[in-house]
Amino acid sequence: MTGVSIRPRRPDDLVACVAIVAETHRTSGYPVNWPADPERWLTPRDLLGAWVAELAGAVVGHIGLMEATAAPAGAWATSTGAPVERAAEITRLCVAGAARRRSVGRRLLDTAAAAAREHGRHAVLGVFDQDSSAIALYDSAGWRRLSSVDYEMSRGGNVLMHCYAAP
Repeated sequence: MTGVSIRPRRPDDLVACVAIVAETHRTSGYPVNWPADPERWLTPRDLLGAWVAELAGAVVGHIGLMEATAAPAGAWATSTGAPVERAAEITRLCVAGAARRRSVGRRLLDTAAAAAREHGRHAVLGVFDQDSSAIALYDSAGWRRLSSVDYEMSRGGNVLMHCYAAP
């Protein structure tokens, strides 16, 4: 997409990022459970890095990279024989509606996966079955589905989560 730049997220980007997350939650149902503190949700303590996509001076997308959690990292470790600690998890990927279908998500995904490699890790992620647009992005970007697991939500109930690894 012409004019889109990807850069590390700054603290002053969080207000715009929360607005994108809120729009994504309303239109796509992600995150499934709205966080009590969206800024804190975007800045988990085990974050390795976060980036934003910017267009004409406005933030239009967000992605994070964090220490890997059990399901996606476990699926990757099982498929490769590598230790779980060698994985890093892509997280909090959101793109503003006006910027969708313009490669913003793909560019953010590529940036975070490259950062994982720079940390000596392999990028993995988990995506819930109902998020068909995210699944289409990961499939088209060449990510490999490793497994699908029944994931217990923190606020109760289970959802089907697909575990992916970067190409």
